[in-house]
Amino acid sequence: MSAQIDQLLHGSAAGKPKRAPAIDDLLKICSRYLPHEEVEQVYQAYLFAAEAHKGQVRLSHEDYITHPVASAITLADLKMDPTTLKAALLHDVPWDTSIPLSTLEKRFGKDVAHLVDGATKLNRLAVSDSDEHSRPPETGAVDSRAWAEGLRKMFIAMAEDSRVLLVKLAERLNNMESLSYLPEENRRQIASETLDIYAPLAGRLGIGQLKWQLEDWSLHYLDPEKYKEIATLLASRREAREEYVADVVHRLNDAIGNTGIAGELTGRPKHIYSIYRKMMERGVGFDQIYDLAAVRVIVDKNPECYLVLGVVHCLWPPIPGQARAAERIQNINSISEPTVLERPKHCPWCSHGQCPTEWTTLTGLDTRFYNQVN
Repeated sequence: MSAQIDQLLHGSAAGKPKRAPAIDDLLKICSRYLPHEEVEQVYQAYLFAAEAHKGQVRLSHEDYITHPVASAITLADLKMDPTTLKAALLHDVPWDTSIPLSTLEKRFGKDVAHLVDGATKLNRLAVSDSDEHSRPPETGAVDSRAWAEGLRKMFIAMAEDSRVLLVKLAERLNNMESLSYLPEENRRQIASETLDIYAPLAGRLGIGQLKWQLEDWSLHYLDPEKYKEIATLLASRREAREEYVADVVHRLNDAIGNTGIAGELTGRPKHIYSIYRKMMERGVGFDQIYDLAAVRVIVDKNPECYLVLGVVHCLWPPIPGQARAAERIQNINSISEPTVLERPKHCPWCSHGQCPTEWTTLTGLDTRFYNQVN
């Protein structure tokens, strides 16, 4: 690893790191799962992009390079390969500078150039479809949903490599995080597009982490009062909620282990937009939403889904009429069984003790891989 990278990761001899805009954060994440030589390649892509965007600033008055770096950090958190990370750092170079794609290909190889080219093409598609003549007619929600679905399909069709879509999603997430610098009308339009197109696209790719962040940021701009209300209610009980989910995961992990099934368990509270949507669909308040937590179990074989579900039902009997089974994510070999279970004795969310947990058991799905997208 170069001395420059070592300084960024560990600081100078005086103990004060020479901090480039967020690049040390990116390199620290990369160093956790990539070999040194690949971290060096990512750093070289950063240096190239930083020079290409030199003098460019965002509406926030930050150096423009902070945007591709933030996009790359999002992808590094997903443990994406170095080719994708380099493409994320370089994705706006042909779009916003005079440097041609051929230069990127000579310097970083065909694979990186291919991803950057794909991202550029999606940029052109997004700009074209943001024009008022390309928007759906104002004739109702059905036309709007059809338009959004059509654009999502165009995105997928144009992206020969699904990593192009990941770069685009990471870019959109960073744009949403800095949307406050735009006029309100622009914020609402971009938030609506994100909710209609980008968040569902992340869901189709199986990237729940990106999906819920995009949804929450969209709600933040579309209905700020309701967003603040739900966020405040969740934050007030956060510690108890996290302890409850951790306890459930621990108990279930022990029970599944006794069956000999190898399962990967994760638990989380529901995110803000998910709760908001349930409130709107059911016409109820926060205290009447009873499934505010989710637990996911990933197993190796389809039949094991239902064996695990049997273990869950033995520990926590399901609420009648609330259990449901559904296919999960198109074109990926997986099955899910969401089940709403009986409320715990001591509810960490509210005073009325009526907040069950929703469970999902999956097979053959790992959100670090996105090879089958059609």
